[in-house]
Amino acid sequence: MKLLHLADLHIGKMLYGYSLIDDQQYLFESIYETIHKEAIDLVMIAGDVYDRAIPNVEAVNLLNEFLEHLVNECQVKVLLISGNHDSASRLNFGSGILEKKGLHIVTEITGQLKKVTYQDDEGDVNFYMLPYFTKSELKAVLGIEDKHISLDSLVKEYMARQRFDFSQRNVLIGHLTCIGGMGVDDVAGLEWVSPQCFDGLDYVALGHLHACHRVNQKEIYYAGSPLRLSIDEAKQKKGLMMIDLRDKGMVRVETLPVVAKRDLIVKEGHLNDLLAEPKNDQYVFLTLLDETLQVNAADRARDVYSHLLGLSYKKLNALPKSKLHHELKHMATLSPLALFTSFYEELMDTPMSEETKILFKQYFEKEDANEN
Repeated sequence: MKLLHLADLHIGKMLYGYSLIDDQQYLFESIYETIHKEAIDLVMIAGDVYDRAIPNVEAVNLLNEFLEHLVNECQVKVLLISGNHDSASRLNFGSGILEKKGLHIVTEITGQLKKVTYQDDEGDVNFYMLPYFTKSELKAVLGIEDKHISLDSLVKEYMARQRFDFSQRNVLIGHLTCIGGMGVDDVAGLEWVSPQCFDGLDYVALGHLHACHRVNQKEIYYAGSPLRLSIDEAKQKKGLMMIDLRDKGMVRVETLPVVAKRDLIVKEGHLNDLLAEPKNDQYVFLTLLDETLQVNAADRARDVYSHLLGLSYKKLNALPKSKLHHELKHMATLSPLALFTSFYEELMDTPMSEETKILFKQYFEKEDANEN
């Protein structure tokens, strides 16, 4: 059986003011092609389907189109769980009717995991669906009142109460933080679970962390977000996780490349050098190496980078806080004319002439008179 593991679609996401709806539609078209090309039998979506609990109409319509196309056109089974960004009630609407078409949606944790079984030439494959849950929700399900118990201990107890048949192939779909996941180790105060919670399972399909990766050399994988959703993800590995589930204990995992309408790139350099580059319609964030503020830097950059996300000054941002505070405090004591003179001379890299000083002095005096 061939599976496709997706997660963290974040449909309806706004990327620094840009709607990603068109990008997500483009992504879904490439997923349809992948399903046909690779002869995928079943698609798992491990939470954070929407970006917000109350998605806009465009996002709702796009998800409906996506799921309908998967079931009716691609003719694959779909198993979908909710994540922390999803509204359980909204995502679960009409799920009972949809199950007849092969679309299973689970949005609330219960005493026993939702189990869906499909067959292939090797026998049964059991899929268990574990949607996002809070610690208090899991404690209520287990009937545990211990205030100091860890999330890891709770999940281990929960998994121990499940009725797994380990002679068969078992796959779990979840949305949580598993220690050993990229960027998770040694993060104080973070609620996490250990890989040992999932011992004995043939494949664990996780969502929540946005980098596509394997956890601690076990059969535990994060699909990651297929698109880059912030500048922090510019260097993250992205991909579509394809699983070839063969006989018991024989699992082959391959990361397929993502076809994105626009990539997200962080470029670094001096403004004039960056403006001399060819026009670029990718999502671009600029890190400027200039030591002084550049006039209309963002507007000028948009002439080259049509989907500019923003810019920052590396060297200015690196100023010690004490020095920056001292400079701001000094600037607050300057008169408007003195402040403008300092800005002018910094910008033009030349002293302001006496004639120009007199001209601006008269202007500021006139403005003061009008205000009074």
